[in-house]
Amino acid sequence: MLIIWTEETIYNCWIKIGILPSLTNGDITDAIQVQREKIDDEVANINQIIRKISATKDPRGAVLANAINDYLLDLEKEIPIEDVLNDNDIIRLV
Repeated sequence: MLIIWTEETIYNCWIKIGILPSLTNGDITDAIQVQREKIDDEVANINQIIRKISATKDPRGAVLANAINDYLLDLEKEIPIEDVLNDNDIIRLV
């Protein structure tokens, strides 16, 4: 029995018709760069909003700005996930 459709043949066909994306190192680098730019833009926008809030004459603005900063810093913390978390563990982490 002659095997015509090897895994490589199927893979190449799927890439050619667009079922699978072709990922070259350049594509990956470009995608990473685009994501970094989006993240940088979002961070700049958020920082600008926080500066505007804290610059208001209303004393609650500074409190709100500090709360937002604290929240964003908490988002950067790594959550240890060595064990499977149950509902109570998840609630405690949040």
